[in-house]
Amino acid sequence: FFFTTTTASLSNLSILAQRNLQIQNSLNNNKILYILTALAEYNTGDRQTIKGQDRFKEILLPALVEGVTSMVQAPYFYQVDVYLILGYSLSDTKQQMLQNALPDGVGLEIWNDAMPMDYDNHSQKDQQDKPQFNSRALSRQHRYVIKDKLHFYDLFLAFEDDMLLKGHHVAHFLTMSQELQRLADEAPSAADLDADNADIPPEPQDPYKMNFASPMTKEQYQRLIPGFIRVEVLQDTSTKPQSKLDPITVGTALSSSISFDPVLCCHLQLPTLFPKTPVAKPTNQQVVIWETTVQALSLRKIVPDKTNNDDNNNNSNALHNEWLVLEPGPGKRLNDDLFIGGYWSGRNGAFGNEPKPTPGMPNLIAQQGGWMATKEQIIRISQNNCQPGSTLLPPFDEPIFRRDGQESNNVEFWSGGYQIYTGVKGGCNMQRVVSLQDFSQHLIYHTANNKQKQISQQRLVLVDTLLQQLHTVKHAAEQELTTTTTTIQ
Repeated sequence: FFFTTTTASLSNLSILAQRNLQIQNSLNNNKILYILTALAEYNTGDRQTIKGQDRFKEILLPALVEGVTSMVQAPYFYQVDVYLILGYSLSDTKQQMLQNALPDGVGLEIWNDAMPMDYDNHSQKDQQDKPQFNSRALSRQHRYVIKDKLHFYDLFLAFEDDMLLKGHHVAHFLTMSQELQRLADEAPSAADLDADNADIPPEPQDPYKMNFASPMTKEQYQRLIPGFIRVEVLQDTSTKPQSKLDPITVGTALSSSISFDPVLCCHLQLPTLFPKTPVAKPTNQQVVIWETTVQALSLRKIVPDKTNNDDNNNNSNALHNEWLVLEPGPGKRLNDDLFIGGYWSGRNGAFGNEPKPTPGMPNLIAQQGGWMATKEQIIRISQNNCQPGSTLLPPFDEPIFRRDGQESNNVEFWSGGYQIYTGVKGGCNMQRVVSLQDFSQHLIYHTANNKQKQISQQRLVLVDTLLQQLHTVKHAAEQELTTTTTTIQ
């Protein structure tokens, strides 16, 4: 398999994209473990899937092979191994089919029948609890794999079996993570600031008064991690995106000049692998988001610390003065000193009296269908960011976790990112950020394309619509900054 690549002038790329190209050679030696978890070999017909469809052959294999091929070929040349966690036993024939389809040099390990066993605590009191398979805890199993392999790989991808992750997603995540770490290294710690001025208050948490363009502490920067947003491709003309848009008025100039690149997330380089996906090269008018809206999002401008900023320094951070989208999630059980505010899309009254949505709303949290993190990030998050008694890797002990994490913790907690990105019990409150300039790099394709059949039309938001709305919010934030600066002067 061969992928075509295009060469762009550095002058046409964002600063972060330029840094991506400049440091790519140093990142190419990264060893990646790509973990996929799959509950069923064949679709049951639930959730608007095709009953009896060979999910392994027609969904898992195509997305995995397309993604891994893009990672190991030019311009990335990553070293990738694959680990499948299956709720069934894969036949030798299908295992060989997958091995043959994967590029040369890609390792493959399979955990068959990986469903954990639990006790049925709902049986009558006069009966002994019965052992049973706990299907929702299958999504927990990748944590055991990561712990076992932690010191053998540099980056871990843990995703559901229908997500398409490409080489550019990995490269962008690594580059952005590196720049965020540099910001953290350069920023003063809260303790240093307290030593200089004990009266510095935490950031305000009122959505109408939040800081959105002020320097942050080291501890705040260490809460930031690149995030993603799932998208689907509309598969037929009968499915339409929302007709009633959120009340963010996008100007003509923005609507004609701001657009995302559907090639990055959703163009299939190996379309013959996807027999049930007729749209191999979708346009901007065919790609939708369904798990968040502009009303749930805020923007934060990265303002460099003046003591470390040097505009003439070639090593200045690629994120300096960039606008980042703050994805929903964090909030509960978060120390006030660690709170990171942003310019909420409703700050200027666009949504009337409607409050800002709470951070953990399932239909607005922008679930990713998985997560990725470097070895260093996994260790740091577990040690410094998770609630006391919680951890990303086993053992999962009481009182935070019950029954080794099998009780009450659902699929979204383990594989959907609720534990990492929210403040639920056992959560780590990591703040996902999306580069507004490089928005297209953060979109990942849900290749099953079944969500569009399950939910109402009003939840299907064109990516272009959301992106243009976010740029409109950015313009309002910049106007407020200008007004504030003028008033101070």
